[in-house]
Amino acid sequence: MKVNVNASTGSSMSFVGLGAVVSDSYREFVAAKVWRYPSFFSAKNCIIEILSWIKSKGWQRVLIESDALSVVQIINSSEFTLRSSFELIVSNCKFLLSEIVDTKCCFNCRSRM
Repeated sequence: MKVNVNASTGSSMSFVGLGAVVSDSYREFVAAKVWRYPSFFSAKNCIIEILSWIKSKGWQRVLIESDALSVVQIINSSEFTLRSSFELIVSNCKFLLSEIVDTKCCFNCRSRM
């Protein structure tokens, strides 16, 4: 399965919208979900929400694609130190990834209009 993830701020910047679209190996639609959070909610938190959703569905062998390069790089990094709330979020992401069989997070550059 593949999960395409995207987050965006509202025009008033008072909220963050998060969306995920899931497709199977034949590129057929499987599911979609949207979330809305206060503006202080970060891209790192969004990945936790996506991973929690995937885990709750019991899905395995999932490729998560995001255009948040820095988040993907940090989540995939083998080296980081726990010094801030950001790193605690990354630690939670890594833990969730380890609990979902054969799930990976990768960068997908999307064109901007």
